[in-house]
Amino acid sequence: SVLVATFAFQGPMGRAHARGPYAEYHPEIMTKADAFILDQLGDGVVLTPPPMSDIIVIRKGNPVVFGIASFNLTDQPFVEMAAMVKTFFAPETTDEARQELAKQWCVDYIYCPDTWPVEAAVREELTQAPWLQTVAHQGQALLLKRPQ
Repeated sequence: SVLVATFAFQGPMGRAHARGPYAEYHPEIMTKADAFILDQLGDGVVLTPPPMSDIIVIRKGNPVVFGIASFNLTDQPFVEMAAMVKTFFAPETTDEARQELAKQWCVDYIYCPDTWPVEAAVREELTQAPWLQTVAHQGQALLLKRPQ
């Protein structure tokens, strides 16, 4: 277990372009598309799937709706917040439900990462949503703004 912890969790064993074992525990590894899109991110609250949410907090300083690093450090239940983010990015979620969640959490930006991609159908639905504006996209990364 010491070897697994050292090489798989902490080291680069099997790692290639943010893929490989335990990729979710290596938010320091991201694609060039995500690095480009992060440079386009302005100030405001971001809704994105983890671990990209943790990267945004560390790299840009934006508040995020939910992050893995905040486990039991907020007044919101971890399991409920994880389920909410998963629901938002699920293909079966309606546009109205997504809009309500974004409004409820005062979201300014929605970010679909390239490193840990959101399903293509969801990205397409978000791009077509009349209440969102596309800021930037590259690869599978998509940054959208919710005008206030």
